[in-house]
Amino acid sequence: MFTNTDDCFKCHGDSDDNIAEFGEGCGCNFSIPDGGIVKDEIDLINRIQEVCIERFGEDAILTFSCGYRCQFHNDRLKGSVPNSEHIQCMALDTIPPNCMSVDDLADIAIECGAGGVGRYYSMGFVHIDSGERRDW
Repeated sequence: MFTNTDDCFKCHGDSDDNIAEFGEGCGCNFSIPDGGIVKDEIDLINRIQEVCIERFGEDAILTFSCGYRCQFHNDRLKGSVPNSEHIQCMALDTIPPNCMSVDDLADIAIECGAGGVGRYYSMGFVHIDSGERRDW
């Protein structure tokens, strides 16, 4: 299961892809605030992972395209909101495994008690956060 300080949740503002997009890294050197991702978010994503495996089998392992974002990195992303749950360590952009669809993952996230659930079909991920209940 996932822990709140796993490398996959760190700010990726200095990754090769982001440097190519922005021309420079964000400078945080992949930092994550002390304490890591909020415990409620880790508990939520672990519940979601368990249900995915129960329903879709052992290959239903989640991966993440974004966890924590530093403020500088968040501010440079098109479509990001100023007070994003990502900068509060309360959100994960989650990639469904090949055996699941965006809708499958989003529906399980809602069933497991996710606050915000955003379906990004064209990019193939689901935003899952432990904030207030809402969908997009």
